Amino acid sequence: MVSFESIVSTSSWLTLSASFLFYGIALRQRNRISASQLRLEQIKFINDEGANRALTEILWVWEWKDFDEYWAKYSPRENPKANVTRRVARNYYVALASMIRKGDMDVELLYELNPSSVTRYWEKIQPVAKEFRRRNDYPDYLEPVEYLAGRIAELRKSKNLPTPGQVS
Repeated sequence: MVSFESIVSTSSWLTLSASFLFYGIALRQRNRISASQLRLEQIKFINDEGANRALTEILWVWEWKDFDEYWAKYSPRENPKANVTRRVARNYYVALASMIRKGDMDVELLYELNPSSVTRYWEKIQPVAKEFRRRNDYPDYLEPVEYLAGRIAELRKSKNLPTPGQVS
């Protein structure tokens, strides 16, 4: 015959096991909700209106033939408004690069939502950035942008995706 003590003991263990199971399910659900909220925040950041406005202006409106012309048109002293636009674009890519480097954002998410923006921006700004580095002894100027463009290029290569050309 089963003793009262063994029934109480078994019931206690079953209750404790059910509690752990419920806690695990609740914790998993909370983590899923947190991950979804984080992803939504990242999507909002990737699609930031101010950054998109700045990038559109740089990619589609700004024109220069060399560093000197670029600096004459868009330097902080000559064109403070353009400097703000340039800084918005730079800060946007610096933030994205930082999140990807730290593992807070997946490069595939960035690619899915914005597959060519950073590479097109880097292709356009690269000659200016490299000359700025040389003239100002600033070897890591726009390095996060270069890093991000490189990561996107690596992703395209690893998935055999075509590289879009620079829009003119």
